[in-house]
Amino acid sequence: MDIYQCIIPLYYASKIMGLTPFELNVQGNKDNDKKRLVITTRGILYSIFMCLLITISVLFILIPNSAYYFQTSHSANTLTLVISLFSLSSTALSAVIGCVLNRDKLLILLETLFEFETRHNTNIRSFNIFIKFEILIAYVTIILISIYDMWLWGILYISDLVFFPYILIHFIMSTFTIQYTNIIYLTYVKFKLINLSLLKDISKIYEVQSDGNKNENKNENVFELSNATQLIDTARYNRNKNNNAYQEIGNKNFIKKLRDFRRYHYTFHNICDEVNTVFGFQILFFMLSFFIVMTRNIYYSLYFVLNESSEVRSSLLVIVEQLSWTMFMVVELIAMTVVCHMT
Repeated sequence: MDIYQCIIPLYYASKIMGLTPFELNVQGNKDNDKKRLVITTRGILYSIFMCLLITISVLFILIPNSAYYFQTSHSANTLTLVISLFSLSSTALSAVIGCVLNRDKLLILLETLFEFETRHNTNIRSFNIFIKFEILIAYVTIILISIYDMWLWGILYISDLVFFPYILIHFIMSTFTIQYTNIIYLTYVKFKLINLSLLKDISKIYEVQSDGNKNENKNENVFELSNATQLIDTARYNRNKNNNAYQEIGNKNFIKKLRDFRRYHYTFHNICDEVNTVFGFQILFFMLSFFIVMTRNIYYSLYFVLNESSEVRSSLLVIVEQLSWTMFMVVELIAMTVVCHMT
């Protein structure tokens, strides 16, 4: 199984949500097939269609609801509805538009990452299971909260079509989060692999013996600058005593490996820069949207708790609904933050 076969669940999820203007083409025969992502006009047009669908559905919901709230003198409800839906729809639109505008850079980024993954990764199948698990948990959570949401507002008020753009936007945002975090995670795994391989090869050459705790050595996964300095100082000190070490350093195989490590590290350093370029403003919209919606949800949760005129049962139901969406967004935010911090 290659990396392209692994990402098929995420590929189709992103394709349905308009987040990938690519097609997965198979080249060659059955025995020696070669998969590649290619930019297609159909994919770009579908992404544009998704942008129009989000915009039209949000406007279709906002205009009649705004008119209703203004007629009933609920201007505060109108304002919060407009702000929350506008922030969420802007986030979803930025995710789709960003993938279309940066499609060339995104394609180069994915091709570079997937080519290395196919050649060097030995645990691709578990990564496929991990992606399926992410998509399943995210989509099932959105569906369950949305069903509860529609049931709740159908009991308390009137269930309308406001849930369609809201659910669609959450699907797009979750798919984008999974797409972004997995690209960063693959980069993290490759950096870790390079660092471990570099430490292993250099340790063999200099026969480094650790003076620290064995448990700390087992948990040491990154080749730090202090280790490199210590190894270089040791080599200089033993220059006259032991020429065999320098003969090993001059060994062609080691020099070749060292150049490979440098090239791989440089490649993934560029990938991190490209990720910032491709996903930068989408992540900015995500942070702003999460802040606005979570603040609104927490405010209404406190409102129903502190409002003495509201029924206790209704208050608890609304609080559960508001906090459920808030916790879901918090999990997405934590996932992006943790993976970026690790990398």
